[in-house]
Amino acid sequence: VLDCDIARSLWTQYPDEEERDEKREVLKQVIVEVLSEDRTLHYYQGMHDVTGTVLSVCDGDQDKTATCTLMLMRKFFSRCATPSLQETEAILSSIHEVLRAENAPLAATLEEVGVGPSSHYALSWTITWFCHQLNDQNIVRRIFDFFIASNDPNIVVFAAAALVLRHQDNAIFLSASAETFPEVYSWLVNLPKTIDGMHQEDLKSFLESASHLRRKHASLVHKSIEQYLIANEPPAPATPFISPVKSCGDDGVASAVAEEEEETPERLTSRVRVLPNAGDCRQARNRHRCCCCEHLRTTLASNFISMFKFSIS
Repeated sequence: VLDCDIARSLWTQYPDEEERDEKREVLKQVIVEVLSEDRTLHYYQGMHDVTGTVLSVCDGDQDKTATCTLMLMRKFFSRCATPSLQETEAILSSIHEVLRAENAPLAATLEEVGVGPSSHYALSWTITWFCHQLNDQNIVRRIFDFFIASNDPNIVVFAAAALVLRHQDNAIFLSASAETFPEVYSWLVNLPKTIDGMHQEDLKSFLESASHLRRKHASLVHKSIEQYLIANEPPAPATPFISPVKSCGDDGVASAVAEEEEETPERLTSRVRVLPNAGDCRQARNRHRCCCCEHLRTTLASNFISMFKFSIS
């Protein structure tokens, strides 16, 4: 995935093909370095966009880029750089809460169409700070400066809401319905393109609107994200199932094992089987084959092979 993303990156930052190929190698090394430095971070599609912007700002310096990217990932993007999308989805959902607080009819229309409250149209905005869709690097850098200066990981929520609210009177919302989902969704996804080429005064107005929303709804967003995570908390892992095994009798015949629960990758990765106490098996002490232990060895070997296949798939 990383190699594919790298191959699609840095087109606007480095128009020259030879220089672009060279910087792509640096970009890959920086991302690998950042992920090696902090093992709590996971690569996600969009990290290469953010890192590419930092690389261009740092004039291609690998060490500076790695240092700045690590800071950004830890401070602002840690919720995106996780194994699941749950925290990112919580951020997206909070965008809709801001829209609901500012313009309830608009929020209701988005829900009727089917793009709210999930707000998936704003996914790339959130995880790349808009740089995935913007070509004007001066505007991208201005937005990055503004977000970093805010010192608030949720600042992108308010910028996303401000962008939608700038177009709240657009005619597309007047006839919006469930049947117009494709048109509305596509239109919303491409809203950041309206930022490209913005005059300085318009860009300033847009960022000031985001600041205003932040001052007004900071606690609302914090509460929304918290409640979403609580409501969508994954269930606790099931208690590992252990097959009942009886010790061998005097005749050396093992009585054991009835039913086994269906194996799944999730159960295999968290499952622990307990071997019987060797002292309970009289046949083991006599150095004869113990049927119950043999069954467990076979089962464990089978499970290990399944786990190995799962880990490399």
